[in-house]
Amino acid sequence: MLSWAFINNNPGKETSMPRTYHIHHSPGQHITLPMRMTIAAAYNRDLRLPKKARPSLRKLAGELGLSKSTLHDEIRRGIVPRPNLFKDKEVWDYSPEIAQAAIDAGNANKGAPMKMTTIVAKLLRIEIVDHHRSPYDALAHLREQGIPNLPCERSVYYHVHHGDIGISPSQLPYKPTPHRKKHAKPRRSLKMPANLSIEERPDLDDRSEFGHWEMDTIVSGV
Repeated sequence: MLSWAFINNNPGKETSMPRTYHIHHSPGQHITLPMRMTIAAAYNRDLRLPKKARPSLRKLAGELGLSKSTLHDEIRRGIVPRPNLFKDKEVWDYSPEIAQAAIDAGNANKGAPMKMTTIVAKLLRIEIVDHHRSPYDALAHLREQGIPNLPCERSVYYHVHHGDIGISPSQLPYKPTPHRKKHAKPRRSLKMPANLSIEERPDLDDRSEFGHWEMDTIVSGV
């Protein structure tokens, strides 16, 4: 693998060396720092070639074993803030350290890791399905064995009912009856007989019936 120091110190000899760059990358796999070092050696070397002799980004991605979109995003992530001068031209190099620092900063903001991992799910399947334990008993048994960072019982039931860990609710030894909320039917508001309109009310001057009031809502300007 070529290092960036060799390319920077030998700008005129890069065309005589064979192109043997390749990254063993599978879809869904995260790019590691050694992979970024290989990208830097290939990409920064091509920047110093004449424009007509420079391979396209798609061709470079094929040589590296990456997709074009993956290589494009990775190069944008690791472009150095200040260009380097090469033959009186500004060259924007790719830095694997800058790209790795951006990835590490993003990973630091992800929050706490998920407790229901693949290993924990496999252990729970063994305890629940094979040993016929309830989720509570299975978690207690795993804690006795020293398994750290186990989820709570409620989380286990959540993943079971959503089919996330390969256990169906019918495989649980104890099946609690779900509590269903009874939704009340909507009630229509009824007109009370005592609430009469102002036309149906008696005259306020004779005060023959209690409960009918008159109010002046006009604010005087005096």
